[in-house]
Amino acid sequence: MGGGFWEIVTERAPFAFMAQTFFFIAFFFWRCSGMMLLGMALLKLGFLDGHRSSRDYVITALVCVPLGLGLAGVGISRLGSIGFAMPERTFADVWNYVGAVFASVGYAALLILAVKKNALGALGRALTAVGRMAFSNYLFQSVVTSVLFLGWGFGLAGRFDYAGQLGIVVAIWVFQLVASPIWLGRYRFGPAEWLWRSLTYGKWQAMRRGSPRGQSPLSEGSPA
Repeated sequence: MGGGFWEIVTERAPFAFMAQTFFFIAFFFWRCSGMMLLGMALLKLGFLDGHRSSRDYVITALVCVPLGLGLAGVGISRLGSIGFAMPERTFADVWNYVGAVFASVGYAALLILAVKKNALGALGRALTAVGRMAFSNYLFQSVVTSVLFLGWGFGLAGRFDYAGQLGIVVAIWVFQLVASPIWLGRYRFGPAEWLWRSLTYGKWQAMRRGSPRGQSPLSEGSPA
């Protein structure tokens, strides 16, 4: 973690290859597909778009959040007892993987309930902006943490306990909650969303608010 950029890439490449081939086929494909199917089912049931009663969301949160956190707590205990060692942690992580499914549904219920009750106010608008720039914000988090922790940046890997790491997470989120609404006040998309959308349609998308929505082929003009 403390080496230069290409040194880190070389060291991580075999694991990345395994993660994107064998691990993906054996585990991640099924987990991600299962979560996507669960999301589709919840949408079809009217859960994700807020069409269920407030009572349904309260019951879901009261059941799923404690259950999910309880299962994850068992996983944390198991991981601590083995010192997070591989390959034993692969099996200990299953507790967290299962618990995360319940907890995520419970958290979604709480968030949807808050939106239904108009309880989020300015925070809700900020979260909306962050969500509209999800791709850009994801890349931003990856770049910032890479620069902070890896050797080709500030090399801070291993220097923070869990509380310190959580503080960095909060700081990044606060920045994005402030910056995302400001950005979208001037532009229609986040930068990564704009590029992806332009590549998808094969035409430059109008970026700045107030600019014409006319589009031109990528090969014929400059970005709006």
